[in-house]
Amino acid sequence: SHAPAPGADTSYFVVSRRYICHACSSAKKEAAERVLEAVGAASGAVLKGTEDNYTFMGYDSTSLTLLPHSLGEVFPAHLTHRAGISKTLLRLMPLLFNRSVRPHALSNVILAMHTEQHSRDYIRRERDIQMKPILNAKLKG
Repeated sequence: SHAPAPGADTSYFVVSRRYICHACSSAKKEAAERVLEAVGAASGAVLKGTEDNYTFMGYDSTSLTLLPHSLGEVFPAHLTHRAGISKTLLRLMPLLFNRSVRPHALSNVILAMHTEQHSRDYIRRERDIQMKPILNAKLKG
């Protein structure tokens, strides 16, 4: 499970899975076979490392740069194997720190913005719950 990637007023979670590049694996095996042919298979030579799976996680920065149509550039967060942060906050931090805003103060501002957004979301959810029976009654009647 990944830690939340904090944004300006909300956090979001990124769930990824491990992917495999079969084309990369095939290319390496073909290259290994050519090397063995050149060296001579009769000599009993064996290449180590030809069984790599070429796996990577979806949050890997190298895989994001390979996405078509520059989709990796519009991905909203910078992710590592342990955490993430929105690119908006990442760009904002050095500007604020250069203006003498301390990291703890920025953390407090982000916490306040998250709390306000959470309260708005909670109130919206409660209103939706209250309206559901009324809307169902109107649809039936």
